[in-house]
Amino acid sequence: LQVFANDRPIFWRESASGISVPAFFLSRLHMSTVDVVLMTVAFTASYFVVRQPLVDFTCFVVPFLLTAFASSGWGYFVSTVVQ
Repeated sequence: LQVFANDRPIFWRESASGISVPAFFLSRLHMSTVDVVLMTVAFTASYFVVRQPLVDFTCFVVPFLLTAFASSGWGYFVSTVVQ
């Protein structure tokens, strides 16, 4: 769960050169959000194909996205607290 710990040397180098700390954090967060959305849609699509339900695709993707965002938030928290 070391989301931010692996970027520490890069963060130290960039912050020493004058990059904004919130900008670095937000860029890392936005790129991770894209990863979470793509992985969730891929998982939901495979689940939808295997199960072949009679309901719409959005009935599955919305709860899966909400679950993925909640669990990634907890993952960020644990990654920040645990070294």
